[in-house]
Amino acid sequence: MKLNKILIVDNELLMADSIKPCLKKNGYNVLSIADTGEIAVHFAEKCIPDLVIVNIQQNRDIDGIE
Repeated sequence: MKLNKILIVDNELLMADSIKPCLKKNGYNVLSIADTGEIAVHFAEKCIPDLVIVNIQQNRDIDGIE
């Protein structure tokens, strides 16, 4: 099964932006990059990604483990 829809969650946008082209180059569809857990949860409820790549050390109310 190919993971077609990926959501990246990282408060360090430079890191997230560096991951996105690598994924696209390998045929993956990056739906979005969220910089907070709150935004990621909201987006995931709407778009239902196949995979979420998360930085567990988020600097907000919801961290990557939650």
